[in-house]
Amino acid sequence: IRTDEYQKLWRYQRWNLQNYIARLESQKAQYQGQEGAEFLTSYIDQLLQQAQSQLLSLDTFVLEQAIDRELIRQGAQKEGIVVTPSEIQAEIEEQFGFVRNPPTPTPTPILTDTQAIAETPTPTVAPMTLEEFQKAYENYLQTLKQVAGLSETDYKKLVEAELLQRKLEAVLQAR
Repeated sequence: IRTDEYQKLWRYQRWNLQNYIARLESQKAQYQGQEGAEFLTSYIDQLLQQAQSQLLSLDTFVLEQAIDRELIRQGAQKEGIVVTPSEIQAEIEEQFGFVRNPPTPTPTPILTDTQAIAETPTPTVAPMTLEEFQKAYENYLQTLKQVAGLSETDYKKLVEAELLQRKLEAVLQAR
């Protein structure tokens, strides 16, 4: 594992953890003082403590994660498991909430006294347009470049590693 790759991953993971901590703190502030929310704020406090602990042990965590990724790549290669560029793209789109081909609902028949009338359904509106996805993705890539020095290729390698891990686990569980 090269030092420059480790440093990029370290900055990326630190940024992810800091964002996660900020989201948790924001959620806690929303529920703070609300009647009946004691359990929820206590749970958020536990998550915050875990995240802070991960932040303190980030050096070791990132190194172990990089080693795991490499072992997964080697194991997947031995098993003949590959991830295609289209699978990587589909995973990225899913992470951003973009659905390339949203499902169209089936028509529901409307019953009248004499016959059933099939109503033509309107297509389901995608929660995110292609343009919105592309803009969000470009903004994310720019942020990754600024905070961690990660390129789009680096990010796609991280996504590929996740997909390889899932596929390798599926193969090993099937045995």
